[in-house]
Amino acid sequence: MKIKCKLFVNAMLFCFIALSNVTVNAEEKQYSVNQADFYVELQENGDARVTEIWTVQYEKGSFTRFYKDIYKDVTELEQFSDVQVVSCKINGKDAAKTDYIDRVDYHYYLEDNSDCYTIHWFYGAEGEKVTYEITYVLSDVVKETEGQMAVFCYRYVGVDFPKAIEETTTTIVLPEDGDIEVRYSEAEKQEITNNKIFFEESNVNGLLKYNIAASSELFENLTHLSLEELEGDKMEYEEKEYGLTDFISEIGDMLIYIVSKYAIPGLIIAIIIIFVLRESEKQKAFEELCRNNPNYFPQLCDYYIRSEFHPLLISVFCGKELSSMNFFRIVLLDLCRRNHVYISEKEIIIRKQIHDIESFEVEVLNLMLQMFPHTEQRDCNAFNLAIIGSILKNEKTKNEFRRQLKDIYTKFTKTQASFKYDKSRAQEMDNLKRYFKKNQRYHATTYEYFGIVERTRHIDYLTILSLIFVAGKKSGYYMENQGDLFAFCYALDECMYREVHVGISDGSVSSSCSSCSSCSSCSSCSSCGGCGGGGAD
Repeated sequence: MKIKCKLFVNAMLFCFIALSNVTVNAEEKQYSVNQADFYVELQENGDARVTEIWTVQYEKGSFTRFYKDIYKDVTELEQFSDVQVVSCKINGKDAAKTDYIDRVDYHYYLEDNSDCYTIHWFYGAEGEKVTYEITYVLSDVVKETEGQMAVFCYRYVGVDFPKAIEETTTTIVLPEDGDIEVRYSEAEKQEITNNKIFFEESNVNGLLKYNIAASSELFENLTHLSLEELEGDKMEYEEKEYGLTDFISEIGDMLIYIVSKYAIPGLIIAIIIIFVLRESEKQKAFEELCRNNPNYFPQLCDYYIRSEFHPLLISVFCGKELSSMNFFRIVLLDLCRRNHVYISEKEIIIRKQIHDIESFEVEVLNLMLQMFPHTEQRDCNAFNLAIIGSILKNEKTKNEFRRQLKDIYTKFTKTQASFKYDKSRAQEMDNLKRYFKKNQRYHATTYEYFGIVERTRHIDYLTILSLIFVAGKKSGYYMENQGDLFAFCYALDECMYREVHVGISDGSVSSSCSSCSSCSSCSSCSSCGGCGGGGAD
């Protein structure tokens, strides 16, 4: 009875600590968005030249990026055919264009995603106020509707933007003087003068969107939308009459509120307590195993080696999906373990005559021969690490390399699908997860893993397994004098980071939404779309 009471107390303490940790982690980085100003010049051809100026106050922690989305997945009325960036500035200074998330000061990157464009500004900031500016042109965004009216509707901020904006101003200018009709606005202040309309709105939390109309005679060759095409958009702004249906809906909402306030929290607490009690028992059994058999994990790895289980099979046993670049790391490192591949400070040396090699490993090595320049010698092929790192900076080449790796990895997992349901190994997998969670030394960068091989010409099976179970650290900022091996490892980390942020699960680089700071890269996950809208990290 005393044991049960103690477990119950520990469970409650765990809940308290967990909630406390959530608060602490949330406070590690703090920033606020003071101002967002939008200036729009409508062109005669239906384009819109948009200038956005964001003022952000960084209050706690260090930041290297601010970003926001320009939405594609919108109503017919809002759609545009293209976006062209005219200029970007940070604190009034011109920012240079880059083609990937490099986090170099005074750089910007326009990322083309399936449902939106994302503009990233890069600048290292801590405890200061920073202004971010962009000017871009939206093509064919002004539409002609019935009654010879030209309509401009645009969402400046999406519903998923994570921060409330203290003050916003929006100015829209027509090509010539003309009457302006406001069709949708929630602005607190609105002024119309000649060919210009001004909106002002404070404490914007989520959507910021305006819909205005003017005579189509001010424009030329506009895209025409019929009333049927506009119906869906029109419904977004229409106010419905309050009736019996609304009353019943409110009663339902009230019942849901009561249940959610009292019943659901109680159920959640009960589930948490049961989970914690079971977890405590499992942890106790794991610690007892480690005490009674300190060589359990080396012996387990010896068994896997004797049974010719490739480390990647362990990821299949435990149902862990890896990113293509982590798959690549594990293949290379295990080939190093088996003395088929050698790493130096400047080169990867791959033997030509390899007998005990898996078919998917052959495909990976052939892909390297296809994608990267190499020097062919009598019994080996030599790859320059700096050249590989440079090639992987190219967005097109990098994506093609990742795609082909993903195809090889997918084919491998399909051929080993039967292992996914091998429940006899469930306890082994649970023990491995707990072991790597307990041993923080495995929380390392790609450079540290490959550095082991470069220095010692050896890496053990257990260390390779850690790449499956441990969220590693991303390499620090790249500097030219850090050597070719670092350049190669940095490129791999950058590739894995990008994969994580488009939603691919990965056993390598930390990537929890709103707290990716552990990989020194991201704390808001803009690219992955998980948080959405924009933010800073």
